[in-house]
Amino acid sequence: MNWIEAAGIALRRPRMIANRARLMLQYGRFRRLRNDSLSRLTGASIAEADHFCGEVEHDRGFTADVRGRYREHVRYFPFPTDFMVAPDGSTMFFSCVALYALTRIVRPERIVETGGTPGKSSSFILRALERNGAGHLWTVDLAPPSADGRELNPCEGHSFTPHGLTSGWAIPSALLERHTVVSGDAREKLPPLLQSLGSIDIFIHDSDHSHEHMMWEFEVAFPYVRPGGVIWSDDILGNSAWPHFCRSHGLEQCDFTSQGAARKRESSFGR
Repeated sequence: MNWIEAAGIALRRPRMIANRARLMLQYGRFRRLRNDSLSRLTGASIAEADHFCGEVEHDRGFTADVRGRYREHVRYFPFPTDFMVAPDGSTMFFSCVALYALTRIVRPERIVETGGTPGKSSSFILRALERNGAGHLWTVDLAPPSADGRELNPCEGHSFTPHGLTSGWAIPSALLERHTVVSGDAREKLPPLLQSLGSIDIFIHDSDHSHEHMMWEFEVAFPYVRPGGVIWSDDILGNSAWPHFCRSHGLEQCDFTSQGAARKRESSFGR
């Protein structure tokens, strides 16, 4: 897709133009909420959180690489509003930027995430680890079925895999050195992975967003998150699993839009 085609599509969809204008108007407020949440979560200043968010937003080579992979494999055209967020939490890169900033601030050695297809969040985390010069990301992911040559919209990237590809297809190849994909169902693969690692700095849920599965993942991972470490959840608005989990463990919620984040108390012990 080129600029002329993209402009034509936009003009035929006035609602698209209105939605993107709304994103731009709301961006400042949501960015402040994101920075405040990162500050409360990590103890960093709001200025430091904002600095790291801006660092990756202006990392032109990296973002062009991720966007290029999307353009190659799905029907996607980049817009500046891809870094903004809607009130319901839907976003292209807004929450990915937050995970980048979190990784830069916390400087973790071990991160475990579930889900991950196609690898947007993974890419931003791995770019942060590369800049840190340390750390590794393990992704437990059950790749969705192949699209079998059908052209996908960007929003279908978590429902289907482009033909011939697998989990993490959007991740730039230069970042793969710090990444390990554990292919399979989280219920089978997550417990042994956590046992093998022993302790992790950050756990990120982004797989099955049912209440039952979210609670299961949180409870399984929590004992392995080191005291002072972070547990993070995508898509917390669909059910009550996240606040229920946080209340049961006495955790302060540092949430924004559809993202849930909490820091394990220094006095909390694993198992």
